[in-house]
Amino acid sequence: MAMVQGLLLTVLGLAAYRALLFPLSYLWLMVPTGAFLIPLLRRVATDGSAWLLRASGIPVYEENFVFETPSGVYWIEPGCAGLNFLLASLALSLAFVAITYRGWGKRLAGVALALALAVAGNAVRIWGIIAIAHVTKHRVDIVDDHLLWGWGFFALLMMAAMAVGLRFRDREV
Repeated sequence: MAMVQGLLLTVLGLAAYRALLFPLSYLWLMVPTGAFLIPLLRRVATDGSAWLLRASGIPVYEENFVFETPSGVYWIEPGCAGLNFLLASLALSLAFVAITYRGWGKRLAGVALALALAVAGNAVRIWGIIAIAHVTKHRVDIVDDHLLWGWGFFALLMMAAMAVGLRFRDREV
């Protein structure tokens, strides 16, 4: 990506490159990254969802990314750590703050809040899947379709975050 950026700077020139800085910088999101975050995200998701299960009155034994409840045993796999939520939230929030806010303070706060919401939302997603399976005694087969339900939940979460973020948008002068 650095070579592509250097090529674009050379071909377009400094003035044009500066004018296109945000969309050209957005290309960096195509670089696969974040695998080093999976253990931390997995721990946060496990601890957060275990806390939510206990707070909602569902007995849970949690050890090493495995939950045992009266309704079954659930694993927090590396794919459920929330890295995809985090990266999607980063991409979405960067675009949102770029078109909504002018000041860097608001932009940084908006991205930071979106990232925190994605991490917390992933724990809520896991809790919700296990809670629904527990309450319905697996009559609602949400566990098998947890990817679909998870991305639907994430979409609603991000739409709500953008609705709140729009309340703080900068008005055009």
